Amino acid sequence: MFSSSIVDAAIWSCGRKVSGAGRGGNPRTQWWTLEVRNAVKLKKESYRAWLARGTPEAAEAYWQAKRTTAVVVSEAKTSVWEEFSEAMEKDYQMALGKFWQTVQRLRRGKQLSANTVYGGGGELLVSTGDIVRRWKEYFEDLLNPTDTPSVEEPEAEDSEVDSFITQAEVTEVVQQLLGGKAPGVDKIRPEYLKSGCCGAVLADMTLQHSVGVRDSASGLGDWGGGPSF
Repeated sequence: MFSSSIVDAAIWSCGRKVSGAGRGGNPRTQWWTLEVRNAVKLKKESYRAWLARGTPEAAEAYWQAKRTTAVVVSEAKTSVWEEFSEAMEKDYQMALGKFWQTVQRLRRGKQLSANTVYGGGGELLVSTGDIVRRWKEYFEDLLNPTDTPSVEEPEAEDSEVDSFITQAEVTEVVQQLLGGKAPGVDKIRPEYLKSGCCGAVLADMTLQHSVGVRDSASGLGDWGGGPSF
């Protein structure tokens, strides 16, 4: 299969390292019994079957196996703790070593990877208190900025130079209009302008109207559905 080929290539290139329960589980984990292993195995098989089939029956079988596994694991852990408590009550002196072994194992299991952040001056913070204070400072600066960015208005351009429209530009743009289009709100087809814009009179009228539309806000609204020059 394609996925198996990718996994094999990754193992060949990077190697393989097995950690955690993949090595058979911690031998000191007494609740990892044969019944628990069989329940977990059945849950995994049900999940693969659900992915392969995708039917409601397969989904229901997976969820049932998952609930069963949770119950089996919970019962196994409860039974182990009850046996541990009974052993401690029967002979406290003899079970003292076992007690501290269990405490140390639980402490090691709860150790988490160290989280570090950099402070405002670039120093590395490792303690929980310093990290919490640094996050507090970060969000305070983020939500309450002291430097408000100034919004500069764009400089007004020289309308007499940049917005000046020539008759040659109007004639060139009109000749680029696509033919065969439906007329706009003014009922003027592009073909009418293209055939008549070569004349000086019609070109001048088109130029004057274009300038008027540009300078008039209401004119822009009226020409929203008409030809665009």
